[in-house]
Amino acid sequence: MSGPAGATLTPLDFEDRLTWRPLRLYTFFRLLLVALLFTLRLAWPRLPPGADGYLLPALLTAWLAMALAAGFAARLRRPAFRLQVLTTGTLDLSAIVALTYLLGGLDSGLGILLPIAVFALALLVPGRGALFLAALATFGIFALAFQAVLAGHPTAATLSRTGLLGLATFLSALTGSVLSRRIRQSEQLAHRQGVDLANLSRLNAHIVQRLEAGVLVVDGKGHIRLMNDRLWHQLALPERLEAEHIAQLSPALARAWEAWRTHPRGGHFERLDEAGRLGARFLPLGNRPEAGTLILVEDRTRMEEEARQLRLAALGRLSASIAHEIRNPLSAIGHALQLLSESPRLDAEDRHLLAIAVKQVQRVNRVIGSVLQLSRRQAAQPRTLVLADWLNAYVAEAEEAGLLQPGQARVDVDPGDLRVRADPVHLHQILDNLVRNALEHAVTEEKVRVRLRARRRDGHTAVLDVIDNGAPIDPETAERLFEPFFTRRASGTGLGLYLARELASSDGMQLWYDDKDCNCFRLEIPAPEGDEREWKPTTG
Repeated sequence: MSGPAGATLTPLDFEDRLTWRPLRLYTFFRLLLVALLFTLRLAWPRLPPGADGYLLPALLTAWLAMALAAGFAARLRRPAFRLQVLTTGTLDLSAIVALTYLLGGLDSGLGILLPIAVFALALLVPGRGALFLAALATFGIFALAFQAVLAGHPTAATLSRTGLLGLATFLSALTGSVLSRRIRQSEQLAHRQGVDLANLSRLNAHIVQRLEAGVLVVDGKGHIRLMNDRLWHQLALPERLEAEHIAQLSPALARAWEAWRTHPRGGHFERLDEAGRLGARFLPLGNRPEAGTLILVEDRTRMEEEARQLRLAALGRLSASIAHEIRNPLSAIGHALQLLSESPRLDAEDRHLLAIAVKQVQRVNRVIGSVLQLSRRQAAQPRTLVLADWLNAYVAEAEEAGLLQPGQARVDVDPGDLRVRADPVHLHQILDNLVRNALEHAVTEEKVRVRLRARRRDGHTAVLDVIDNGAPIDPETAERLFEPFFTRRASGTGLGLYLARELASSDGMQLWYDDKDCNCFRLEIPAPEGDEREWKPTTG
């Protein structure tokens, strides 16, 4: 949802701006001049001999008809622009010369219209066209002077006026040509800059739309000035939402923006949802309080996915080295310890030390196995799961394998037919790690009990909570729960929760510790899409 990149002139519009539009203005000037001369004709106190008959009205009427025809031709853009200007310009100059002759020659003062007309025409056809019209007007001026000589009443003022008008006519042509070229150069420069600005605006809009982060620009009052489509999808907004204010767009984003305005913290990341997937960074667009704000809404899922890929690549290389450099010697050590434990000459103290060594070898072997499991994980094969059936089958299998004692875990799914889309093998591994973490780390004086609670969150996702009856995790520990190799137990590997979260993220699920609602581990699982093969529990 962004504004238009900016309107630009098409080549036809630009040509019209430099040619046909000025010609239409000149046509208006011509009509105005003829109307003015009609008015003067009626108000003239005493007309010269020959002008008080039908010649002057006929001349003005013919000129008016030509002006109307020229205006109509300019609208049609037929004939060509230059031919039209030269033709109508020649007729205008001829009409002015004839009018001057009828009203008493150069002494009437109407000859001053010739330089004015030539200047206006030079703006339309600079260069040789303007000089041609100037020469034509000068020829008319000299014709009027020659007529005065033939009439037998030339004066010094008439001759000097003739020379000045001829000079003024050519100066008008040259000045108009120079000014026309400057105007055209300025228009062309402005047009190029307009095109460049429009292209830059389109490029910026294209870049903004292609950014992985959601982009929102608001003014000091929270009115939306710019927004890209990515933000629209991140906030899951309806297609027909007409939002003009940030509060209409997203109340959570509006609250975060108001909090940031109250206490600016640079590019601080503000969480917008309980899972911490979406967050906003606020950047001021000026130093004044009323200045706008650039808001970048980032999806941490994507960023974590990129970081995860880098980590997986590094772990893949590390695991190959571990398998070659550590696991083989470790196997030899374990085998030697097993043979040593069968010796009858070991006393009780030696056997105690030997048990410690075997236990530590097994612990190192588990760490290596976890790292290899992460680096060699297969791609997800999601299926549609009826979550209640799947969880009951999982609990039964965990009890059979000894991970859970009978009755230690309870399944609670609402509604009972809740379906999700997940890889059953990967989901099994995730729950194994979460349940094992609950059994090993829950702080309680009673027997540890686990509750697997699932509910529909919205039309697109469901949440599965793994709850134990232990004490809540302290905030300092909660912040580091999913860091690799972080553990509070001397015998722990610190990889269980990290592997569970990485596995969930790679399968399109989200795993986090909810310290506000239930003090539990919460897994968000997508709902089924289309017709997918449904998982069925095995029997046997």
